[in-house]
Amino acid sequence: MDLLVFAHRGEAQCFLKEMELKAHPLNNSLYTLEDQSVALIITGEGHNNVLTGLSLALGQLSGNVQRIINFGICAALNEQLQKNEIHSIRTIYGQDEFKSFQTIDTQAKHDLITAKQRLLDTKESQKLEHIAPLADREGWAIGLVAKQANIDLLSYKLISDHVSDAPICEYIKELSQDYSQKLFEFYQELELVEKASSIENPFKEQSDYYFTLSLNREVSNLCQQLCVKYEKENINDIIDTTSLLNLETTPKKRALKLRDQLKEKLYPTRTKILGQLDSFIQDAGFEKKELTYDPAIEKVFLNLKINIKSEKDIKELTRKLKNIDWHEYQSIMNGENL
Repeated sequence: MDLLVFAHRGEAQCFLKEMELKAHPLNNSLYTLEDQSVALIITGEGHNNVLTGLSLALGQLSGNVQRIINFGICAALNEQLQKNEIHSIRTIYGQDEFKSFQTIDTQAKHDLITAKQRLLDTKESQKLEHIAPLADREGWAIGLVAKQANIDLLSYKLISDHVSDAPICEYIKELSQDYSQKLFEFYQELELVEKASSIENPFKEQSDYYFTLSLNREVSNLCQQLCVKYEKENINDIIDTTSLLNLETTPKKRALKLRDQLKEKLYPTRTKILGQLDSFIQDAGFEKKELTYDPAIEKVFLNLKINIKSEKDIKELTRKLKNIDWHEYQSIMNGENL
């Protein structure tokens, strides 16, 4: 069973509306699905409310909880993080607390600190920003209960505001339904991802392909992501491999071409830009290993790696460099030539 944990009813309202949850007979803040796969608890804000509310819920659910998933809003302590973004939390710290708690999401990049009081001014927030870029009022207590109960923890936070000297509590309350809707849609996407994570490489056993361990893992991940993107359960409903099967090539090369086809389907814009960059380098007279770009296609730069053994090599390099049209390169990186 997954136990969804919210501090406020406003944050949970869309979950209660859209899911067939029924109130627990002994706890009007605890709800469960009929098949007992999901439960939801509204603890109230703050350390003490979470400790009592969450601990009581775990007892009433009779030890059936395998994961605790915290959803809620938080404040950003710096301007680089944008409002309405939802972030998976990596580590949860507590203000003036020695212990910290990690979630099981190994891909999470942002940390959270739980403040003792609501952060209403920038002076106080600046002290906490050195520890984590996000702040809430309940995450640390949820982590403590999860740790003591030996239950896996996940936490997802929607940024509702940047801490400032202006009073914004009432404004946030007015937007609670919007926040709840965004969190619920995010939860639905998580469910799709988890369903897709069970999808393995469906081409692995076909004699037309040969997969190394790393290539098999890569193709499996691509199939999972495509099934999530297109909301399909079968990769064959998304791509047609007929042309691949008709190619006269080795099983290993066919498997590599399959990977490339999956990438093109998943990242069509990225694929076009990469093709344009490769053509740009070739037209300038360089080999791919001599002139390289940011593989993530985020930063606009070129790396030059070339051996010079004579004055003739210098003249040849000078000629090639004159072929580089920097404005054209920038246009390709910005996606202006698609």
